[in-house]
Amino acid sequence: MSADNTNTNFGGMRRKGVNNLFSKLNASRGKPVIGIGCVAHIFNNCLQNATDVLPIDVEVIAVKIFKHFYISTVRVEKLKQFCDFVDVEYKKMLSFSKTRFLSLMPAIERIVQMFEPLKAYFLSIDNCPTVLKQFFQNPINEAWMWFVHNIASLFHKVILDVEGDKICATEAALEYFELINKLQNRLNELYLPLKDYIGPILNQDELFDEVSLIRTNVTEDKIVDWNSRNISTEDRWLEVFQKESALKNLKILCEFVFCLPGTSASLERLFSNINNYWSPDKSQLKISTLEAIMQVYTNFKVSCNEMFQFLKSKPQLLKEIHGSKKYDWYQNDDQNFLAGTSKEN
Repeated sequence: MSADNTNTNFGGMRRKGVNNLFSKLNASRGKPVIGIGCVAHIFNNCLQNATDVLPIDVEVIAVKIFKHFYISTVRVEKLKQFCDFVDVEYKKMLSFSKTRFLSLMPAIERIVQMFEPLKAYFLSIDNCPTVLKQFFQNPINEAWMWFVHNIASLFHKVILDVEGDKICATEAALEYFELINKLQNRLNELYLPLKDYIGPILNQDELFDEVSLIRTNVTEDKIVDWNSRNISTEDRWLEVFQKESALKNLKILCEFVFCLPGTSASLERLFSNINNYWSPDKSQLKISTLEAIMQVYTNFKVSCNEMFQFLKSKPQLLKEIHGSKKYDWYQNDDQNFLAGTSKEN
């Protein structure tokens, strides 16, 4: 039996009493029934209870703001004017309910997205609700809302994962322990997201979790082993990515970092190689030909004999090397022939 831990279902968290559904099922069947608390309810209740320790009542703020605009077209139009003034796209306020999964995070997200026009609006009107006036007058409260949104996003994602029709208890338990680990890592590292983390190329929350995952796998012994074998930085990351597939943000970050040249020394060496090869005797070389030669010279670190053996093992490549398709005159003649054939047809 899977249900939330209400008195009607389980007799509360301690599962006491005989008038709840769980006890009656046990008595009627004559053999034990396994009782499983609904993980989605647990996550939802945990998040809502956790926000109660904050210096602001997030739930009250969300409900007050929604009700203020819910049935008043005049108020909405005035808020839209403030949105235009601060250059923020207007978005409809969302409701919040304690009994509905997944409702708190979207409501908070809408508030932080519209925070500037909402603040300007409520501080400008007469008879502003006291709780909202005090909320918007204190600048630190915006930071609290971003903090709650960050944590609520974690719970929101997990609830989405576990509320499906085909998830079993062990899978739900894995999601449960994974969430605990993520929360513990944030606590240990004193992690706080930047204000603009909604919708960038890199998701900072996911990136933090990916780094935490790397730390559990890349141990000190592993780093010592890499150092002893003189493994390059890029090869270390390749090894990591081959073992862990869920590192999309780290992959983007590594792609960016490894594109940044440390010095121009490699470019200077390329210039020297070009000068050595592009001699007066070879002054008629086309730029494209020289480019191809430099690419081979730079990227293939093999001896002449090794390259010779490699080419011998590739008959199709040898055929293309000896053929005429690589020359412009061949391509032009081929195009002229096709054009003439087309005219005759």
